[in-house]
Amino acid sequence: MKIKQPKDHNKDGIRLVWDKKLSPEISAKFESAQKYIDSECLRYCDDYMPFLTGALKRSGFLGTVVGTGRLVYIAPYARWQNYNNAGKGIQGTANGGLRGRLPFERMKADKKDIILRGAAAIIGGKVK
Repeated sequence: MKIKQPKDHNKDGIRLVWDKKLSPEISAKFESAQKYIDSECLRYCDDYMPFLTGALKRSGFLGTVVGTGRLVYIAPYARWQNYNNAGKGIQGTANGGLRGRLPFERMKADKKDIILRGAAAIIGGKVK
């Protein structure tokens, strides 16, 4: 996502001039932060993803373009697993593990603060 450079403004004798480097600097920081968020979400989702052969897990790395803000799992059964997995595997939620249905939502609930702090550090801000 590119940040548009604001237009200079002159009204009632007050002149507001924007630095021409502002837009590219902010865009670069946001782009880096988005790449960080995407890669961290993929990495943390690994522990929550249903696992039999590992193909579903790998399909996330193959289908996602880091920096777009979208995690895409390209395995043909990914949608079914996301909504219907019972978590009955060795590391499943039914057996005290993390793997099961809605892996991204559960990962987000557990790791959101860590990911946000990392992104804020890249941008140069703080998380409240």
